[in-house]
Amino acid sequence: MKMELKKYKKKRIVPQGWEEITLEDVFRTSSGATPLSTEVSYYANGTIPWINSGELDKPYIYNTMNFISQKGFENS
Repeated sequence: MKMELKKYKKKRIVPQGWEEITLEDVFRTSSGATPLSTEVSYYANGTIPWINSGELDKPYIYNTMNFISQKGFENS
């Protein structure tokens, strides 16, 4: 089954000095490795942005709703 990509026609404004890239250019992505939400130390005072699949429905990600700790990252 071929997946259809949405085409966004809205003009995007890229701030001066910024470069538009794809996630594929700078990240290795995967799924199914979310740190256990019941383990408080994986999220407490987290500074590492953690993108959930529900946040991928827009063409740009400016912020993320969740952050994990280094311990959460190491156990994901």
